[in-house]
Amino acid sequence: MTLFGEVVLGEETNLNLLIRNEGNALLNVFNAISDNLQVRVAPKTFAVQPSASRVVDVQLIALPNKALTGELTFNSDDPNNPNFVMPWS
Repeated sequence: MTLFGEVVLGEETNLNLLIRNEGNALLNVFNAISDNLQVRVAPKTFAVQPSASRVVDVQLIALPNKALTGELTFNSDDPNNPNFVMPWS
């Protein structure tokens, strides 16, 4: 999945990622992380009310000679998908 589109080396690119809770209980995210150090996720912990959404800030700073691919992982108390992994490029 392409999240960032075209980027410029060394410049910060920001993305507002919408997280939606389609369940009927509070969704607690305990850790939101990227496997690529060029990408930061904030906040790392948060909660989303049932049938509600929340914006998570994802920031990319592209560095020379580094792959622009990776995964965002959201660890939560979701009984069906406690470790949601989202590939990006």
